[in-house]
Amino acid sequence: MVEPLAISETDTEADLATAPPLTPKELAFCEAFANPESATFGHARKSAESAGYVEPHNAGWKLRRRPSIRAKLAEYHAAVTVAVGKVLTDLENERLAAMEKGDIQAAVRATELMGKHLSMWTERVQLDVPLLRHYSDEELTEGRRLAAFMAATYVAGDALALTGPATPAQAPVDQKGS
Repeated sequence: MVEPLAISETDTEADLATAPPLTPKELAFCEAFANPESATFGHARKSAESAGYVEPHNAGWKLRRRPSIRAKLAEYHAAVTVAVGKVLTDLENERLAAMEKGDIQAAVRATELMGKHLSMWTERVQLDVPLLRHYSDEELTEGRRLAAFMAATYVAGDALALTGPATPAQAPVDQKGS
């Protein structure tokens, strides 16, 4: 779950009380940002875009730093946290009741749902991708030939593709690597 920016000690109750009420656009931003069912949940830029801001990348960043917006996001966060906590408590109560009745299948299902919330059943794949690979001179030369061939074909269109180099190996190579 995305945490809202904390209200700082410098944001006093008096500051928040004297702040002007949020505009409909600002409220739309807060709702889009804080709603876990929204596609924009936790994304300031996407939330600002869905609220109708002209420059969402700037607006989202600025909005998240305003004390009145942070206070509203904290309210939404508290409401969502209470809702999630209630659901988990209800699931635990159902699991215990099912165990007392001897209904193992219902107890296992409640346990599965609690584990799903904690992402315990999510498959994780570790990718070992080297960040930097050292290429040999031959690989670099072949890569430059291929890039030159593709660029020539793309830039000039079909005419050059018909009259230009027939294969990447015949494409000219810039030996400087630029």
